[in-house]
Order: sequence, then structure tokens, then C-alpha cells
Amino acid sequence: MGEQKRGPSPAGSNNENVDFEDLEEGVINEEDVVEVINLDDDGIEMSEDEEESEEEIRHFEVEKDDSVYTFSGHKGPVFCCRINPVDKTQVITGGKDDLAYIWKVGEPSGAVKLDGFKDSVTEAAFSHDGMYAAVGDLSGVIKVFKVGDQGLVWSFEIDDLNWLKWHFGAHVLFAGDISGSMWMWQIPSGMCKTFSGDGKSNNCGVLFHSGDRFACGYADGTVKIWNLKTSTPVYTMSETTGRDDEVAMMKLCIDINKSDQMLMTGGADGNVTFYNPKTGVDICKVSCGRDASDSIEAVSFSPPSYHLAAIGTLMGNLTIWDISTMSERSSLSFPDGIVRLAWSPLVNSAILHTVSLDGVVATIDARSNTVIKKQLGHTSNILNMDLSVDGSTLVSSSDDSTAKVYTL
Repeated sequence: MGEQKRGPSPAGSNNENVDFEDLEEGVINEEDVVEVINLDDDGIEMSEDEEESEEEIRHFEVEKDDSVYTFSGHKGPVFCCRINPVDKTQVITGGKDDLAYIWKVGEPSGAVKLDGFKDSVTEAAFSHDGMYAAVGDLSGVIKVFKVGDQGLVWSFEIDDLNWLKWHFGAHVLFAGDISGSMWMWQIPSGMCKTFSGDGKSNNCGVLFHSGDRFACGYADGTVKIWNLKTSTPVYTMSETTGRDDEVAMMKLCIDINKSDQMLMTGGADGNVTFYNPKTGVDICKVSCGRDASDSIEAVSFSPPSYHLAAIGTLMGNLTIWDISTMSERSSLSFPDGIVRLAWSPLVNSAILHTVSLDGVVATIDARSNTVIKKQLGHTSNILNMDLSVDGSTLVSSSDDSTAKVYTL
């Protein structure tokens, strides 16, 4: 059950439940705030860095660099990258150097460093209006900065962080951690709710387009749909793999279609499960991996004009699924693992973009099942990507210590 996180009640305050009825419009009434958490960044005790074993990172040569800009400010792998939704020339990145940077395309001297983290920065994102940038590290330190002056406006610390997402229409931030909790904060006030799992890692999450529900995928194969207003699970869907292997049960990625009528998760066992989120019933479960060890790394529904879903695996399988007939439409085999994928946001587009461990940014026409463009530049594994709101720009981050910007 979800629970409201509170500290001592100020004199004269009321402790009624927070009303999130207006979340989809981005409105939270001042009288609904039950707690304001004021955190002093200087009050966080920084532990000594633990000695990390050096992981061997593969590098390769490329014939050319198709990117239009390269950011090289990080020292070590760059784990995350996001484009400002109101300014596609502004990007935030985070890396193994325990730092995040906000930078602009074509302005190498103007990068702003965001520090104060204890571990690798694995999550970074802009709010829907570009006003705030949220940054989280692997240890669970989360900080929110105001874009423009980069001033710290809020910080918090949870258990080891798995994911971090903004509400699409409000200054509300969500996070999932290794203990199974989902957290929800109003920014910058710090008002907080938690949604407790069953002790299994909360690996992935997606906000419904209605703005009032949230689905999470857990390490034990469970999927929970949470009501954000009541802090209670609407449905809990569980499944078994038929294997005595806890890792195989893990949910790794999740998405919901635009009408909120179909939910999709990808697992470590190479299977994708489709659910009806209105009833909490499994629609079907399909195998998209080359074998049971080929984990599903990315799933995404197409724009509504095409009833398609894209599924990418660690061994390089790309499956296009027709959700109107619940059957496979087509598939492609890539030479290396697909780590992220995203559809063009244009309404009538069936164009899909993928990034892979071999450093390739690929553009695919899902109607003809053909790769229409490959762009090179990275000299090591690509780890993450993001598209601009208009679909014209892609940013990718890599083990080669760079983030690159491509024109699509």
C-alpha cells in the first residue's frame, strides 16, 4: 500500500490526504500540501568512495563521424542524456565521473557542471517546461536544479536509484528504487508520497497519459498500477517464467499506448507481456529474444496512427508487433545489442530510431521493415539516447566518454 511520508506536523496544519485530482493539469493546490521538506545540501554526510574495479570497455574504429556536435566534458562513460523539451539545443548528461552537465549544441565553453553526487550519475531529465533539471546518482542522491541559473532548489536521498521521471504536465517528480518503492514529490516544495512495493526492486515505470495513474515493473515479475491520488494499487499482475531463476523474472522496461488501453513490459527472460490496464488482465505473452537469456532492453508503442509496438533485445533482435491483430508484423536482426529505441513523435510517422552497443544510430521505416539510415561516430558502446520533441534531433551517450548530437 502507498503511504504519505510526513514529518512532525507544524502547529495549525491539517493532516488530510494530499489531493492529486488536478495532476493532469499540472495543478496542486497550496492547501493540499501536508509537508514541506527543507533540505540543506551541506547537511548530507558524504561517505568515502568505495574502490571500484575497472571494467573493460571495448573500443572500435569508425569510418566517419556523422554527428553534428560532440560533447566531451565527462571523464568516463556517459550513462544518461536528455534534450530540453523547449530548447532542443540544450542537453543534460550524467556519467561515471559522478557529475552532470547542462550544455548547448555548438557552445563548448558554456557547459555548466552539476556536482555533489556520491556515485555515478545514471538519471537526468528536464521538466516538461524546461524550468527544472532533475539529476540522480546510483546511490539514490537526487537533486533538482533550476535551469538558467543552475541553482539547487531541492535534494533528497533514497535507496539505490533505478529510474527517475517527470510528470508530463506538472512539476512532479517520480523515482523507483532497489527496495521496491516508488517516490513522488512536488517540486520545489518537497511534498512527498511513497508507494511501497513488496521488497523487490522497482526496475521501471511509466506514467499513464491520463496523468493520474502510474505502472511499475518489479524484479519478481510483478506489475503494479498505482492510483496517484489514493496511493493504492489499482491492479497487481503477477506471472511466472517456469524457471527457478529469479533474474529471469525481472521486468526491465515498460510502456503504455497513447489511449492508456494497453500496457507492455519486457523481461530478462526475452518475453514481452501485454496487459489490459483497465482490467488488470494479461492479453498475451510473446517471446522476442533469440533465446531465454536474450533480455528485452527496450519497448515502445508507436504514435496512434500506426497500431505498432517496437521491441529491442540485448542480442540485437528488433521486433515490430501489430497490436491490432496481436501478431508479429516484422523483425530485423542487428549485429549487436539494442539498448534504446524511440518512435518519431510525428503523428503520421512510422519511423523508428534505435541505438546499439556497436555505436550505430539506426533509422528504420517500420512499414517496409528497412533500415533507411545508419549514423556513426561513437567509438564504444552507446548506452542511452533521447529525441527532441519535434523528432529532428537525437542525442546519444556512450562508454567512449562523449555525448553526440545527430540530425535526423
